[in-house]
Amino acid sequence: MEDGKTAMEGFDAFWSSIKDRMIHKDEGMAFRFFKAFEGDAALSESKLLEADMKRPLNTPSVKLNPEQQAFLEASVVANIMGSTSEGEPILYIKVLQTDLTKFRELFEPKLCNKMIKSFMEYCVRDLLPSAASVAKKKVHHLGIVVDLEGLNLSSVITNPGMLAFAKEYASIVGDGYPEMADKIVVFNAGKLASAAFTVFSPLFPDRMTKMVKFHSGKPPEDQLAFIPCEIRFKEFGGDFEGGALDLPTPSWVKPSFFFVRVNPPPKGLTIKKEEEKVE
Repeated sequence: MEDGKTAMEGFDAFWSSIKDRMIHKDEGMAFRFFKAFEGDAALSESKLLEADMKRPLNTPSVKLNPEQQAFLEASVVANIMGSTSEGEPILYIKVLQTDLTKFRELFEPKLCNKMIKSFMEYCVRDLLPSAASVAKKKVHHLGIVVDLEGLNLSSVITNPGMLAFAKEYASIVGDGYPEMADKIVVFNAGKLASAAFTVFSPLFPDRMTKMVKFHSGKPPEDQLAFIPCEIRFKEFGGDFEGGALDLPTPSWVKPSFFFVRVNPPPKGLTIKKEEEKVE
């Protein structure tokens, strides 16, 4: 960027110079690439146009068989809790009783690839634009909170198939959707978390791993300060009486295979939907 220009002014010039050459006229995508490569216009342009050509024309449709669906629902609960004061969606993921060895048996690599791309395209095409419409301003990122309490980490470290999965995930997200999240808090990771993080983190760009706040147990309250008090659970200094799984899904969140549940929630967990408001 030229001297005297702010980062935003630099991006405005970058966007004006490149948008007509993009297949997907996606300003948010351009913003994230420009940010990821620290305002280097030439490098950002090269990486962005390459990723733009590889994006699917539509969000890939993912259809799971009953066994795959049941495994996914028994393994993880995912929900959009709401949004930050800046309007960024907050994705909450709670890992239940997950054995990733079984995951690799049920989900072959081609399907995993499609699921990753489908969710990333959902974020780009549906989730972030919906959040921006509610916030009435541009929203280019989301925050992610991950509770790993139920993860069998030994199944991660000892399963060679997980290394291949991690490489594929790193390639898709790092090359095609950088800076999608600007804050990631992972907690209840257990004693083996450091070993797993050490094994897999070199596969990801430094800019991605640096934004991850990793905790073996409960995170400090300030780590979750980006979650508004009214939807932040009491154990983390918020006002919400229930757990994160009791929070209603905001009405502006559009459906995605990632959130849809066919079977009843696992025993002891409840997932509430926000009632539609009638004008």
